[in-house]
Amino acid sequence: MKKRRKLHLIRAIAVECLILVVIGVLLFWGETRVMMRSAEKKLKIEAESIAANYEKNSEEIMSIAELYYSGLQAKADSLAFFVDNTEGLDEEALQDFRELYDVQEIKITSEEDIPQSKDYGYLTIYSSELSDGRYVSIITKNDEYNDLSLEIENGDNVLGRIFTSDFFIVLHEGVGMILDCNDQNIYDNYYRISDLGFGAEDLSFDKGKWIKILDTRYYTYSYRFQAYGVDLTAVTGMTYSDMTRNSIICAGILFILITLIFSIIVAYSYACRQEEQRGNSLDGPYSRASVNKKLKIFTMVGLILVSATAYYVQSLFAMSMHSIEAESAKRKIVSSLDTNSTMSEGLQKIYNRQHITEAKIVSKILSYNPELRTKEKLAELSDIFGLDYIMMFDGEGREILSDSVIVDFVISDDEEAQSYPFNALKHGVSYVIQEPQINETTGEKTQFIGVPTNDTEGKYDGFLQICIPAETVQHVLEEISTDNTLFYSVSGSDSEIIAIEKDTGKIAYYSKDNSVAGRQAEYLGISEDQIRSNYLGYITFSDQRLFADSFEAEGEYIYIVAPRGVLFSGRTTMTIFTSIVTFIGMLIYTVFFYRKDVADPFWDGDNKHYVDVISADTTKRTLNVVSRVQNDRITWSNRTPEEKTALVIKIIVIEIGVLMSVAYLLRNRLFAENTIFGFIMSGRWNRGLNVFAITHALIIVSIFALAMMLLGRLLDLLVAVASPKSETVMRLLRSFVRYGCWLGMLYYCLSLFGFDSKSLLASAGILTLVIGLGALDLITDILAGLFIIFENEFQVGDIIEVNGFKGRVVEIGIRTTRLVNTKQDVKSVNNRNLTNIINKTRRNSNCDVLISVGFDQDINAIEAMLKEELPKVAEKCPYIISGPTYGGVDDISGGNMVLSIRAECLESRKFEVRTAINKEIKELFDQYGFKLGG
Repeated sequence: MKKRRKLHLIRAIAVECLILVVIGVLLFWGETRVMMRSAEKKLKIEAESIAANYEKNSEEIMSIAELYYSGLQAKADSLAFFVDNTEGLDEEALQDFRELYDVQEIKITSEEDIPQSKDYGYLTIYSSELSDGRYVSIITKNDEYNDLSLEIENGDNVLGRIFTSDFFIVLHEGVGMILDCNDQNIYDNYYRISDLGFGAEDLSFDKGKWIKILDTRYYTYSYRFQAYGVDLTAVTGMTYSDMTRNSIICAGILFILITLIFSIIVAYSYACRQEEQRGNSLDGPYSRASVNKKLKIFTMVGLILVSATAYYVQSLFAMSMHSIEAESAKRKIVSSLDTNSTMSEGLQKIYNRQHITEAKIVSKILSYNPELRTKEKLAELSDIFGLDYIMMFDGEGREILSDSVIVDFVISDDEEAQSYPFNALKHGVSYVIQEPQINETTGEKTQFIGVPTNDTEGKYDGFLQICIPAETVQHVLEEISTDNTLFYSVSGSDSEIIAIEKDTGKIAYYSKDNSVAGRQAEYLGISEDQIRSNYLGYITFSDQRLFADSFEAEGEYIYIVAPRGVLFSGRTTMTIFTSIVTFIGMLIYTVFFYRKDVADPFWDGDNKHYVDVISADTTKRTLNVVSRVQNDRITWSNRTPEEKTALVIKIIVIEIGVLMSVAYLLRNRLFAENTIFGFIMSGRWNRGLNVFAITHALIIVSIFALAMMLLGRLLDLLVAVASPKSETVMRLLRSFVRYGCWLGMLYYCLSLFGFDSKSLLASAGILTLVIGLGALDLITDILAGLFIIFENEFQVGDIIEVNGFKGRVVEIGIRTTRLVNTKQDVKSVNNRNLTNIINKTRRNSNCDVLISVGFDQDINAIEAMLKEELPKVAEKCPYIISGPTYGGVDDISGGNMVLSIRAECLESRKFEVRTAINKEIKELFDQYGFKLGG
């Protein structure tokens, strides 16, 4: 029999493991499907972002080219203006202007003889017609422009700023040529997509698709766009290993937690079935009806825990992955800001150099030919160079000529004035370039550049200013702005970026809708305490709930944010799927074992440590008070299902505690900060009631629980060999350590949830003092109740006696404890008055029945009758465990003989047993003709 039951136990474990394996496979499949849907959205965003970057990059290059080449055309036009308005200028005389114009050569030719660029290699030729029909041409190199254009166009600088996951490739759709790729090996060694093992027909433009590229499987998404005047295709991809790695991590964590919950439920179910099949109680705590009810409740609670666990793990994983990705995004943004700074300097250098050259050309022309110093000629020069206007000043800084509406302007000597820097031109400075700013006169953002002027003999006679148009200045500022950098930095991510000015608290940039720029962040929902660096948590922005991660850069707080819908995509689906899979697994296990013999093969039938007690409207089995106080060791097979389940949970907590302790102690070696565990333990997240704080608290609780278990076990071992006095000290120490650890852990966890532990301690002290003076008894009752629970003096269901009142404990409240006796009287006792308690919750009690008989009765005949008939009484009273037995003459005082009868029963059934015995004794005495004493 025992061998068969052992085999059945092994089979039960095997079936449980098989069910768990199936659940694990289904969880991995479900997570992979969720990851694929999420990946498809992400890859689509990345592909679209690559297109947007290419288009923006194309616009930048075209914009630079337009400005640069319009400047070259302006040089040619200005030469034509100069030649037409100055007598005696021929091609030889113009060669003296080559250095000023920064050109290789100047030619005056007929239309047929205009030089062709092919004749001059990597040179550019621009021509302008003279009034006599001839043409003046400038021949120049493009080195500076070409270098900057290549830097802007270079994929490492443009596409390298995109926040991509694994792989992208940009193709020339018409010829299948590879233009860009983030895999340097592919970019350097392969020319066409056919060399990579796939063709244009393998691309999918409406959904994700698996493609094998150089023996590596990628889940890809393709997107068509136009840039530089040609049709291009962006293909983004994520490797199979990376997709499965994320699925394995998330599904693995979820599987471990579900396995623990499932194992606890199965252990409890199995143990309950064992108790049921032992047949110890037909209507007790482990009857068929009671077990079925318990299993339904326990299974329902387990499924709720599974759902909560799935929801929690999905949330934790999503938020942790966002934060880890945000760290990468931060590094990209900082890198992009550095790259943008370098590019901006180059771009600004081109603009400034061009405008300075224009100003010097104007100065040279007006100095060479003073007759051109008229308002009309200045206006022509302004039109040629696309300037707002030109202003000329004498050597003292007073305006002498201008083609603007401004008259009699004087350069100020006030250092705070906008015009003050141009005083430097009086002292031999070759040029002054002013940063773009709001013009005090016009109210527009413009830029002024000043250069000195000379007379015909080459002597200094004043200076002039050129005014760069507002639209040109604005274009330059946009190209070199932080917003432009942030646009690139957020590309390829499903995140959004919000930039807030550190000093003013105004929105500087919002990647989704930059129309809010300039508004106060607080007006849009971001609270004052959230406007800071290193904030991690939820913010409300423009009526949206966003998960934000912030840092400081370039005098701004930059927030990388993700909407809840994007962040937790698939969370609800995966939670429902996990719950359904687990429920089916539990159902299969329950059906499989419902009618099986699951009796414990190791059970020895000894349950002397337990007693059935009535609690509320149910009967429960609990450890009797003697075993509880003596801390008796009980074998596994003789434990109740609840005790077995508690032991399983305790073992699990110990294992988790050991694992968490090792992980915590070695966190700096084992986990980088960009891992989930490393990120959670770093404490970088915002303190408050959030998933990171809860997870950190759970880790700390498991470590503390393990430490308290080990310390308690150590003290127990020492108690076994210690002297009575040492034992007293050790037991006191164990209580003190228990309370101290729980209190310290409580305060630490509260600090994780955003409470100031120092203020909390101070407030607790003040509150205790104030309340203690006015409600001392209430405080005493509360503390006494806590000590009763911690010291395990008694529990709900125990039968205790307090000051002569004996009853069953039905409630232990924060202020009072309620007892119910056999008469259904309810007594409420203040916790502070619970002294001299006698706990009667033993496994079995003795019910003594005393009967009186007169001295005139035949005692021998009575004793013989009782010894013969009393064993039959037990058949009529199911609550009698053993007996009743005759104990002899207990007393002979008072004119009667007092006979003692004893029966063994539960403490809670004494009343029923006593009344049943009294009834049977009366009937026996009447039957045999004996009389009871008066």
